Amino acid sequence: MGDDCVLTSSGLAAEMVTALTLCKAGDEILCMQDVYGGTARLFNDLLSRCGIRTRYVAFDELGRIEKFFSARTRMIFLETPANPILRCVDVAAICKKAKRRRIPVVVDNTFATPVLQKPLALGADVVLHSATKYLGGHSDLTAGAVVSGAKWSKALRQNMILSGACSDPGVAYLLLRGLKTLTVRMEKSCANALQVAEFLSGHKKVARVYYPGLPDSPDHAIARRQMTGFGAMVSFDIRGGGTAAEAFMNSLRLWYIATSLGGVESTVSYPVLSSHSSLSRGKLKRMGVSAATVRLSVGIEDSADLTADLGQALEHH
Repeated sequence: MGDDCVLTSSGLAAEMVTALTLCKAGDEILCMQDVYGGTARLFNDLLSRCGIRTRYVAFDELGRIEKFFSARTRMIFLETPANPILRCVDVAAICKKAKRRRIPVVVDNTFATPVLQKPLALGADVVLHSATKYLGGHSDLTAGAVVSGAKWSKALRQNMILSGACSDPGVAYLLLRGLKTLTVRMEKSCANALQVAEFLSGHKKVARVYYPGLPDSPDHAIARRQMTGFGAMVSFDIRGGGTAAEAFMNSLRLWYIATSLGGVESTVSYPVLSSHSSLSRGKLKRMGVSAATVRLSVGIEDSADLTADLGQALEHH
């Protein structure tokens, strides 16, 4: 468990405060390639102006991450399950290698939440959450959270204050409300997500489903080992590409089209035009994201209603 939690104004603010605490001009961040698009923009466009360089490591190279270490490496950034195709990283294995060089490991735990995954117990030094998502749970607040041990907590809080990245009492009140139901919300959403993933896996108009809870997922074994559930996010590639994806989303009746996620309601988003719109076509291709990729945030509605709506929408392309 962490010794302290610093509340920030957003998930990106939590990342900024953490990076500015662990790094200074001339330092380097090793970041896995498969991360939220906003994270990549923060690292590339803002932290680079502070003299902090970011090098990206392809997912298939994470098992050999030590070969990317340099004298300037001051932080390793992981996101697991990763947005949007839910790749899962062996946190314990990377932390073991990082500790030999005394490099702090930071994990974005937004998709898993503390209910399903505890990166600090796996060896991570700092854990981040976009509290806007599951921790709040009702799509009515924007906040971030940074959880750490005593070594970093004082500096993190001070840098949160100095950077103006603080939240406000109203948001804190709403967040405390949401945390009271976090466990039961995650249990229901995860159960629904598995049924949605299984439904999509058997549909003729779906080319591929990304969900670590499916036995044929390449990261199923890792997820089983370090998580207590597989999460409430499901992504898939629709046959027919971008045209089919647009027709599908416009035909949904129960699922809301939204860029955010993690609320009690089920939402759908289109990564290439939303969360990952800032990334180049080449980087998207390396991440496995295409115009055919659709991301679902599964809520707490009746699972039969959710799959029925997906089914009728898939028939519209």
